[in-house]
Order: sequence, then C-alpha cells, then structure tokens
Amino acid sequence: AAATLDKALANGAAAGGAPNGAAPQEKRWDEGAQKPAQPAQPAPAAAPKPAPAPAPAAAANGGGKGPEQRKLVKGQILFEEGDAGTEAFLISTGAIEIYRRGAIEQSLATLGAGELLGELSLIDDQPRAASARAAEDSVLIVLSKESLKARLQRLEQTDKVLHRLMGVLVNRLRGMARSAE
Repeated sequence: AAATLDKALANGAAAGGAPNGAAPQEKRWDEGAQKPAQPAQPAPAAAPKPAPAPAPAAAANGGGKGPEQRKLVKGQILFEEGDAGTEAFLISTGAIEIYRRGAIEQSLATLGAGELLGELSLIDDQPRAASARAAEDSVLIVLSKESLKARLQRLEQTDKVLHRLMGVLVNRLRGMARSAE
C-alpha cells in the first residue's frame, strides 16, 4: 500500500498536479496579493494543466544572468488599475488584454509579442491607469523601475533634449488617458 501511495504521489508530481489529483490554481502572478483575484477556470480532469509558480526576482533573473521573465496563464491578472507601477513588461510570447473596470468592464486593447505595457507608471510614478491580464498563455520580460531609472539617468547625461521630450510625451499620453475616462 505504501508503494502504491508513493507511486501515485510521484505520478501526480510528474504530471504537475497536486497529490490529491487537483490541478494547482494560481490567480495572480504575485500570489500574495491583497486584492481578490478572478476565479480560475478548472482544468479538465483528464489532462491537468499546471499554472507556473511565480519565481522570486533573483531566481527568475538567473542570479543576474539576463532579464527576468514572468509567465502567465490565460486569464491570470498581471496588474490592476490603481496598483503602484514598479515594473514595465515586454511581451515575449502570448497576448495581454488591457481593460478598465467600472459599471461595465471595458476592453481597451490586446497587445501581442514585441509590444510594451506598463511603462507610463514607471516614468511618471502615477498609479496604473488600467488593468492587464493574460489573453492567452504568455511570457513577459520584466523591466524594473531601478533598471529604467539607470537608463534614464544615462539618457539625461547624454541627451537632455531627448530626455525632456520623453517627459513631455508621457504627460500628454497620461492626459489623453484621463480625458478618455
């Protein structure tokens, strides 16, 4: 009986499932979020699809050997409107839906591979203007606020006009987003 239990546990772990056969469910990339996440869709019993576990920044960054990557499963929330913006994201694979909540949820855009999101909050230190969730399984490259600040400082030292122009453009974009509300 013990050998059968060990074999069942090993098979469940190999398939990515929990020991009781239920697929692990992850709602938000940052698992410890205080905001409630949307209910996850149950995986089919015959083919459980495990959600990737969020990796700490240092581990995901390979100990400093390249950019941090974040993996999201379809429907998983990346950030919500009003959150502090501490990171921007480059979509490596997949798609991210940008939306606003209100009386009726409004989809603003769906971004795909090669597109950037979350950059305005990094530059102007304002809360997120919209929410974002994975429209499909996605892999994102993370740009931290510290990394962006270092790049902006280098830009300010080498090209003051371009640095000022970027600030003006961000303010205009933020104003346009507010007027669209």
